[in-house]
Amino acid sequence: MSGLGVTFSCARCDFRGGLDAWFLGCPECRRRGEIGLLEAAYPVHARPREAPFGPAREGFWGYAARLPVPDAASRLTIGEGNTPLVRSRHIGLSLGLPELLFKCEGANPTLSFKDRYAAVTVSVAKSLGYKKVVVSSTGNYGASVAAYAAVAGLACVVLCADGTPPLALEQIIHYGGQPVVIEGPDRFSLVEYLVSEYGWFPAGLFLETPVHNPFGIEGYKTIAWEIVRDLDDVPDAVVFPCARGNGLYGAWKGFRELLDLGIVGRLPRMVACQPAGASTIAASLEAGSQVRLQPSPSVAASINEALASARAVEAVRDSDGCAVSVSDDAALEAARSLGAEGLWAEVSSAVALAGVEQLVAAGDLTDYSRVVVVLTGSGARWSAGAPDVRPEVPRIHGAPTELEACLMRSGITP
Repeated sequence: MSGLGVTFSCARCDFRGGLDAWFLGCPECRRRGEIGLLEAAYPVHARPREAPFGPAREGFWGYAARLPVPDAASRLTIGEGNTPLVRSRHIGLSLGLPELLFKCEGANPTLSFKDRYAAVTVSVAKSLGYKKVVVSSTGNYGASVAAYAAVAGLACVVLCADGTPPLALEQIIHYGGQPVVIEGPDRFSLVEYLVSEYGWFPAGLFLETPVHNPFGIEGYKTIAWEIVRDLDDVPDAVVFPCARGNGLYGAWKGFRELLDLGIVGRLPRMVACQPAGASTIAASLEAGSQVRLQPSPSVAASINEALASARAVEAVRDSDGCAVSVSDDAALEAARSLGAEGLWAEVSSAVALAGVEQLVAAGDLTDYSRVVVVLTGSGARWSAGAPDVRPEVPRIHGAPTELEACLMRSGITP
């Protein structure tokens, strides 16, 4: 199967177009001074049980029939996707959720779920003949775009937020990208400048902004397809840590496509979890329209953003889901608790688990028997911001008696 049937349509008007550089959104809406976010659509196959994916061994591009990269030679891969879906052995039982599962996106090549987005959007850049890509990032996405740009042979500039972890900057440089830390608040206007003045490809987010990217969001659909494939069922709830909410919306779109194709008979509830000082989805749901906040500093730095995607807000509402605001203390504790599961996720990812714990305490998960928590990134890159544990680690000279005494002090019987 091929992706030749993909079209891009506008929700505001009747415009439809083929695969092209739709960075400025719908041309009809733009003529009226509006931003019309174009979105990829695919034909519904006549055979109702025709899945958009093959076996796991086919990898991420086994889903190519429903991704906007019809040119097979342009499809880039470094082994993204097919991440583990791990059943909780401890936390789920303690919460009364025996079917709590973790989708471990830190297993992607550059350590986060952003690889799914970058694989698609940089492949589109290659297929359209671009030579340079630019992106704004807090760390994870910049590293991912730099890696795929390296594979494609494209120059890459990453406009990084002030406070981007050193390991993320090092990773971007390692892949041959050029990070530039922007101390001011508006990285996006600089992306728009390179796009409009010099013709760079914006590998950015799926947002209602003057310059945006309608391609990469399609890569997140594969999260939903892998979950359904591995469970052979639809979970009752899928819980995401959210900044803008692109990941949540992309997965929701994936579940909806499976429903349209007749492969599943129901949809999960989508739960958005955000830092308490940047709970834009909860605020937007309450207000009935997009709400911009001024985020306060948070340990969940990679998801601490001022505005959520309207599509993400709609996904939560349309799925009968909810949004949860999580404190820094709860996020840190949730991140630590994942160690008992053998998992190491960044604190921003653990916000999703903290949200589940909060919903259980409030009695709001009683109807959710199977819950998938998406852990969007590894703790490795962001460990520089974690508390220093060195003073807590015991040190001995090396005598057996010292070791025995040390273990006893730690509550371990030799």
